[in-house]
Amino acid sequence: MKKNKKQQSAYDKFKTIMDKAAGNSTADYEGHGKFWNTLSLAELQTVSIYGVRMIAPAEGASAAGTSSSVSDDCCHPRESSPSVVDKEDSCCHDSGPSDETTDEGDTQEDSAVVYPGRGAASGLVKGLKGEFPYDGSQFPRMPFGGNAVPPLDIMYIEKWIDAGCPEEEISTKTIVDSKLASLTSGESAHPPVGNSNVYKYHSGELVQRKNAAYLTNEERANLREAIQHTINLNQFPLDVRSFNAYAKIHGDSCQHGWEQFLPWHRAYLYEFEQQLQDWVPGVALPYWDWTMPEYKKGLVPKDGKSGIIPEIYRCWISEEALANLNAEGFDSRITQKLKNLIGQKYNSGAELIWLAEDAVGSKNWTPELNEALYVQLKLTNPLFHRYRFPGMYYQTNPDKSYKIGPDGKPLLIGGDNPLANPYHHHYPTADEIEGVLEINNWPQFGGGHYANQSFGMLSQNPHNTGHIWSGGQNPVADPTKLNGQGNILNGDMFNDLVAFYDPIAYGHHSNVDRLWYEWQQRHPNINPDDLTDIMVPWQYSVQQLLNISKLGYEYVKGSKVFATNNRAAITKFKSEDTSLHQDVLTNHSKAEIRLHKVQRSVDSHHIRVFLNSPDADATTPTQDNDHFVGYISRFGHGDCIGGPGHCDVPSEGRRKFDMRPRHHNTPTNHSLDATENVKKLLATGAKDIHVNVVALSSNGQLAEGSSRLLMDGVSINFMD
Repeated sequence: MKKNKKQQSAYDKFKTIMDKAAGNSTADYEGHGKFWNTLSLAELQTVSIYGVRMIAPAEGASAAGTSSSVSDDCCHPRESSPSVVDKEDSCCHDSGPSDETTDEGDTQEDSAVVYPGRGAASGLVKGLKGEFPYDGSQFPRMPFGGNAVPPLDIMYIEKWIDAGCPEEEISTKTIVDSKLASLTSGESAHPPVGNSNVYKYHSGELVQRKNAAYLTNEERANLREAIQHTINLNQFPLDVRSFNAYAKIHGDSCQHGWEQFLPWHRAYLYEFEQQLQDWVPGVALPYWDWTMPEYKKGLVPKDGKSGIIPEIYRCWISEEALANLNAEGFDSRITQKLKNLIGQKYNSGAELIWLAEDAVGSKNWTPELNEALYVQLKLTNPLFHRYRFPGMYYQTNPDKSYKIGPDGKPLLIGGDNPLANPYHHHYPTADEIEGVLEINNWPQFGGGHYANQSFGMLSQNPHNTGHIWSGGQNPVADPTKLNGQGNILNGDMFNDLVAFYDPIAYGHHSNVDRLWYEWQQRHPNINPDDLTDIMVPWQYSVQQLLNISKLGYEYVKGSKVFATNNRAAITKFKSEDTSLHQDVLTNHSKAEIRLHKVQRSVDSHHIRVFLNSPDADATTPTQDNDHFVGYISRFGHGDCIGGPGHCDVPSEGRRKFDMRPRHHNTPTNHSLDATENVKKLLATGAKDIHVNVVALSSNGQLAEGSSRLLMDGVSINFMD
């Protein structure tokens, strides 16, 4: 008789999950290495790494305020920590009773503070979820340098900690079954996954290029991490994966002024995004929507400031940067004066450097300190670029030198009067974009063919004008001398050959590509003349680049995914609130609910989708109900007529050389338009949106047995 395989202990399963996610990472974790393996179970339950306790104490210990509490450990970071934890932002700041005012203006009472559970309070679980301080603000998501742990495995670790970190052999069911039961019955709400693109990447779905203004902290951290990997390769000039080598491809081969402009740049972005995903799975290029009001407020800079750009591309001084400057030998009395600039993000290095020089004093400001600070700004945010001066154009004297104001800084053109600024039109407006999208022919929109190599309107404005506005003039250069090393006259975005040395070029061009995609939806089947043209230096034809879904991405303003267990049948589903930015909820062109990888059931059934209806069931009205989004009818496959395995749900992926058609029971996706529902609910006072799903048998009763719902997750997506 075949012996049963020995069941893996809960402790071993935990270590296996961590090992798989960490992969080949060499992260040191303050000398502990892969601490889940190097430490004993007893040591693991008390260890603090970089000032954060990995396993929280039991609720009683925390409530008693013992010296081993999470807040005590967290508030005193060790000297060897790679970044200093600011008490105002540290985990101790929100781990105990608070009298701060909430967003709603209510005061939180001490009695309202509820211990979240030992697992949820543990630094390890927060790190795996990408929660503060592991959201990129202090540390990257855990495991450092590895892959994201799947949501269900995080749930397992959290519940294992809740159960007291048992070492003995126990069934996984004893840890997760009670939680799954409450989730699948709709009693508990499904939390969102930390990063929807990581989820989509590992599920084989389209990654989402999102509005740069609304990225989550984890999405920002992942993008910076991926970009930094390419920057690190700049020391190898012949490595085509390096950031600078790829920027050079644009300078050498980019297509402008004719019909290949849009498809060539689509290929360029696609190739770079694929390289980023080689480093950080699921990362996607965000887009910079220039028409947002917050950017137009800074259209014409004044008082030595720059035009406003998305926050992810700005620069700022961090505690770690100042510590690095001190370590390099700069006088701590000087760097101490820079602390007043911490907490503010600046739209250009020039803007920050001027303020830094004022803070330190011109007598103490040296070229060495200037250069060292620029290095730290780039290390703090790889998306920052030194030669970027958005909206900064200056008045000149007859000899072309800058006119200097009383403060010793160049005088901006136009001053406080936008209409007097001849560069005012160099910022794209919403009306201009709408006019471009209304064009109904390719030559005028996208550019002329070989016989008429003309610019399309999208290339002229907003593309060209956006480049010029973003580049700007270097306020510390000498315009009377030639442009060159040591005297860079303009920001890199100003010039075609060096534009993509500035990371903001990817956000700018992602928005250009998004507008082409939107134009394609309005004007289907209008394309460049020659669909067989090849985009050099790659081998993509124009035809291959027309459909972005075949390139593996889509554009959304914001999105939240709520993962489910595809082995646990659902009767009712309830999500937590989206917690998306209010502008995403209130200003969008379309809201869409998606059900991901729904498995075929034996019996036919129906699925009803509601918003903000936590008690929805089979009796909830569907007529004259603004909460009801719509329904999906699913045709069951019936009892299997084949042998063992004939109707089994196929495993993820296909063998490399398997060219057969898809399996007849391949899980499928569904989508429902929820635009009007969201609009009406917000109009009646709703502050946020959550999703409710009810599974019904064919007779209209709550689904049971073979008609219940099996799927991978639910998402809500908002398009610009």
